[in-house]
Amino acid sequence: MDDIVPALYKRIKADYTSRVKKDSTVQSLLDKAEKGLGTQDEISLYARALGDCAAKALEEGLKADNLPDGKIYWFIADRTIKPLFRLVYEQVYAMASTVQTAEDKKNGISIKPQKAAFPTERIETIEGKIVQMSLGGTDGK
Repeated sequence: MDDIVPALYKRIKADYTSRVKKDSTVQSLLDKAEKGLGTQDEISLYARALGDCAAKALEEGLKADNLPDGKIYWFIADRTIKPLFRLVYEQVYAMASTVQTAEDKKNGISIKPQKAAFPTERIETIEGKIVQMSLGGTDGK
């Protein structure tokens, strides 16, 4: 049996990237941040917009006709959901870092922004719930 996950993730990631490029909110917030005009509140808006793009890409990519037996198994969830959310996490961190650095510079502060650890356990909990729903209540591992 062929490993469908690499091609599946590639499609999901391409869909996500396309959605992000077309999303006027995302592009507007990115533009503001790059000009040094972004705010802390806008980081949250950016994260939410990216999350919406990711959710739509996953919803489209993980449809039953794209999956073996029409189900999301753990090996599929872990190799599609986690990498996509890691990408979203990196993009949000990059914007947060840009905004914080600009704010600090205006205030004469020269501390490098700190990066929080990727919430692996939280993502795995979400994956587990998705797998359970897909498999009808089993853990799917």
